Order: sequence, then structure tokens, then C-alpha cells
Amino acid sequence: MPLQAYTETTIDAPVEQVFERLADFSRYPEWNPFTVRVIGPQRAEVGQRLTLQVRWTRGGGTTSPEVVTRVSPPDVQGMAVLIWRYDHLMARLGLLRCERVQTLSALPDAQTHYVSVETFRGPLSRLTPLKQVQRGFEAQAQALAASFQ
Repeated sequence: MPLQAYTETTIDAPVEQVFERLADFSRYPEWNPFTVRVIGPQRAEVGQRLTLQVRWTRGGGTTSPEVVTRVSPPDVQGMAVLIWRYDHLMARLGLLRCERVQTLSALPDAQTHYVSVETFRGPLSRLTPLKQVQRGFEAQAQALAASFQ
């Protein structure tokens, strides 16, 4: 069974504005306590390779090479998706495969439901610092919501 980190929150902003903030990697240092910097492209586009600088909530951090696999701005139903996957030799060898899916759904009163799920697969997935990733996801979701207040 794969390991997962999961969080969700409601944000007091329209889905279009929340998607714009998630897709604008250049502004992550302004609001994101988990992914504090993105090295590479400054906007999310399919096929782009990037390196995430991640800060653990209890000190330390790491870098993570990723590739953007899906960028779907809000559609007529108010749904948006941003997906990237781990892009390291360990992933190409099938030892550790990770995919992060962030979805946005428009809610009444110009609010947005945000969900972030990362799934970890492969023989090395059990070495993932899942508690730290979970705390980071929760901090990011809270910060994303707070950035619109």
C-alpha cells in the first residue's frame, strides 16, 4: 500500500486567484513555509523541470528535483489541478516514485477548497520522512489560506 501525505483547507478567495498563486513559483518565498524556493521556471508549465527547496517544520530541509506533469487552470466548473512528480534517478529506477496532486474547487461565496495529496511508492518509500512531509503540507495549506486574508 502506498504512503500518502494529505491536507485540505478552505480559502477565502476565488479559485482563479488561488490557482494563480500556486502556479507562480517565483512568489513561493513570500508565503510558502514548506516549499521556500523553486529553482527553475517561475511559472508552472507541463514538462518543466524544477528543484524544490523544502524546509521541514522542525528544522533542516532538502531539495527535490521534480517535473510538472499537469497544469489545468480553472475550468467552467471551477476545478483546477497542478501536478508534479519526483524526477530523480531513484524514480527512474522505480525505487522511489512520488507524485503531488494539488486540486482546487470553487465554492460558493468566492471561496476555494484546496486539497494536496502526495503518494509515495517503491521499495524506498518507507524511508520517506512522512510525518515531516505531512506537517509541511499542513503548514503550506494554512499559509496559502492566510495569504488571502
